[in-house]
Amino acid sequence: MANTVKPAGACATCKQRKIKCDKSLPACNQCRKSGWTCPGVPLQPESVFRDETATLLRNARRGKRGPQNGASTREYTARTHDLSPSLEDRATAYFVHNYVFSFAPAGGSHEYLPLLLQRCHARNVLGTICAAAGLAALANSGNSPSWKTQAYSWYGTAIQQLQADLRHPHKAKSDEVLGAILLMGTFEVIACDGLKSITSLSHHIIAGAQCVHMRGPEQFGIDPGLSTSMVAQLRGAIVMSCHQLQEPIPAAVETWSRWAEPALPQYDAALYCFGDIEKRLIAARAAIKRAGISSPSVIMRTLLPLDDLLEDWRKLLPNSWASKSYKCLHPTSVDEAIYTSQYDTYPDLYIATMWNAYRSSRLLIHETIVTATLKHGSAEEVRKLSYSIDILRRMAAEICQSVPYYLGYSRNGGQVMVQPQFSYVEGLSAAGALLLFWPLFACGMSWTVSTEQRHWIASILRRVGLHLGLQLAISMAAALEATPELPT
Repeated sequence: MANTVKPAGACATCKQRKIKCDKSLPACNQCRKSGWTCPGVPLQPESVFRDETATLLRNARRGKRGPQNGASTREYTARTHDLSPSLEDRATAYFVHNYVFSFAPAGGSHEYLPLLLQRCHARNVLGTICAAAGLAALANSGNSPSWKTQAYSWYGTAIQQLQADLRHPHKAKSDEVLGAILLMGTFEVIACDGLKSITSLSHHIIAGAQCVHMRGPEQFGIDPGLSTSMVAQLRGAIVMSCHQLQEPIPAAVETWSRWAEPALPQYDAALYCFGDIEKRLIAARAAIKRAGISSPSVIMRTLLPLDDLLEDWRKLLPNSWASKSYKCLHPTSVDEAIYTSQYDTYPDLYIATMWNAYRSSRLLIHETIVTATLKHGSAEEVRKLSYSIDILRRMAAEICQSVPYYLGYSRNGGQVMVQPQFSYVEGLSAAGALLLFWPLFACGMSWTVSTEQRHWIASILRRVGLHLGLQLAISMAAALEATPELPT
């Protein structure tokens, strides 16, 4: 609405009789002399309101200013523009929605990020790399080359910002810088085509390790929860990288553990025990590689005692950790996520992840034994591989049977349906998918996996990659599809 202000000119009686009013108060002289009742001259200006909406819209379309108030038109246009989020905001929201989660007691993925984003300016290094990672994921999910180019441009900007911050004595030790380094590793996993991203990820892991060392033990005293979360994620990335590259865990990780010990939550005994076995397994495989050991008998003597420890760990798990196995008798619309009609359910995502970590470790042990024996073993040693082959097949089958649970399916009245407690896109649990793709890829690379099973694993990895915009998962799928059938 618009208003037109008219000056007060006369009392109502004089206006009605169309005579000049002298505007005297409390009654004008014309009314007093004539004996008329004078209503008095209005004290406030008289306002006449008109509907100008149509005129404003018409002028806005023509690019002209409105006849009464050009500022109103500009304000209207600005408010309309603000309702649409920027590309940076959309990319950041996508990343936070799909790549940030937490589960007890061992933390999660980028769970520190929302708090850090609230603290910092959107244009600093953390905000820039978060938007870059989110846009790269959106580009992969929607197959948008222009967004992929923009994501790499933002990534380059983030690298420049990081270099500048590292030269600043205060900023170099900030939470935002460490968080940005971790996100740069995630960007490589999301954006880089091919398995070369694993090598690129290791470079960011090294940079993150140097940053933690530079921050010193005092980082766990200022905001222990935040620092512990970031260091825990970095440690997980280091362990994964050491498994993949068959390298020992750096001694610095033990130093961080001592620094962080007072701030660490009280994890359950099962997690501590498994972590100790995992460290010993990584050290043993690294020693085999470093010494160039190829003798199957020596490798067996080194690794089979650790396999026994893992089996003992499994036997001592509480009943609350038990999974439940089912066979799908009636095909449904979601059964493409179920291999051989069998699937398992778990009490929660943390327990499922620990089970798959156990299976992945046993896969590594027996894959190392089988590979060495087939290449360097005698005919008698090859004939004795049946135990390792049986373990490989069983671990691979159990990982495949965990896929429906990780992707968000659960039982309901004997059927399989999407479960509501996880955030998901078209039946896909984002948190579960991120925790699944490494064990699933290790499973697909096993000697004992058939071509049919390998292609099914590749289809699941491609589904994860397309829904989350995760290029590494897509590259893993392509690598599995190109793998020739391996002898068993």
